[in-house]
Amino acid sequence: MPLLVHAEQLPIRIYRTADGLAQNSVDAITTDKNGYLWFGTAEGLSRFDGYEFTNYGVNEGLPHAAVNALLVTSDGGLWAGTSRGLCRFNPESQPPSGHRFTIYQPSAVRDTQVINALAEDRDGSIWCGTRVGLFRLRRLSPSRAQFDQVDVGERKREVVTALLVDRQGALWIGTDGGLGLYRKGLDSQIQHYTTRNGLPDDNTRSLLEDRYGRLWVGTNRGLGLIAPHPDPRGHAVTTVYPLNRRWVSAAFETSDGRLWFATSNGLWESIPGGAPGEIRGFLSYGTANGFSDDNVYTLAEDRDGNLWLGTDTGGAMQIALNGIRTYSEADGLRGTRIYSLFENRTGELFAITGVKGEGLAGKKFLQHFVSFRQACVAGPV
Repeated sequence: MPLLVHAEQLPIRIYRTADGLAQNSVDAITTDKNGYLWFGTAEGLSRFDGYEFTNYGVNEGLPHAAVNALLVTSDGGLWAGTSRGLCRFNPESQPPSGHRFTIYQPSAVRDTQVINALAEDRDGSIWCGTRVGLFRLRRLSPSRAQFDQVDVGERKREVVTALLVDRQGALWIGTDGGLGLYRKGLDSQIQHYTTRNGLPDDNTRSLLEDRYGRLWVGTNRGLGLIAPHPDPRGHAVTTVYPLNRRWVSAAFETSDGRLWFATSNGLWESIPGGAPGEIRGFLSYGTANGFSDDNVYTLAEDRDGNLWLGTDTGGAMQIALNGIRTYSEADGLRGTRIYSLFENRTGELFAITGVKGEGLAGKKFLQHFVSFRQACVAGPV
């Protein structure tokens, strides 16, 4: 499967602490029902209204500064998984008398309070993946809640790193420590998948169910596509995409159907093939394309269709997916003076450049244009 690494400059805007972000290490991003963007950072929670950030830390009621996971539930509530418990944001409360956050802790054991992943079940309960296993928070009333620990494997202290409730209602549980992937069905039966079943690695980092109902599993050594009816006693993976054998920290499908994968070596975009859902290759982006950091942790989309990235040390990045992208000689153009553009009947774009004896743009540039389906003129004209 082809991988296209190229140098066009993307329409990126970078947000760091100097712009008001709480911290430059961003582990989670989500959009709430009002269109606000929320960023979980190593030093608190940041809300962005499109113009400025409002920050919430321990002084505003967070149980811990490190926000590892975010979840907007079906009732519109915003939940944050921190390194000292789960909390719900109370938008109506005003300090100093009100409490901005209601805090829930699975137990008094310290490691159970380190929450790495969140997912909402069909009944409104919340699954919490912690440093020492899986917990379920059942909301008994507006003021009462109860945590139950759920055993999923042979060990009772799995490090749970990713959670997903699929469209059938089954819960998928990704773990660290070489324990692989688990599936908990509606009948409460547990199925277990590892490299023996075809996974690229036994450490899971991310899970995604796309619009076709396919399950994507991001691991420490690339990406796996789970079979429609995976057999825990046999082969359960239809395709493995190595992605340079990097950590796949997040997987996301934007509203236009494009699939994106955040890795420890930049952002990867799948190139659609001719048939619905078919993938014919990947495009890779990093600092050469204007990124502030190649180590990408999380992905989200705002209501305007822009893609947001959270990074290890480079803050948050906004990519305008419908914005103008700049191509240069590094992408295969022969010269930077563009005299004419025209498109043939098959949809290929040609550029007449100013380099003597070289009338058409290089093939590499044409492939990139077709994959993006938008015209971008490189350099001054």
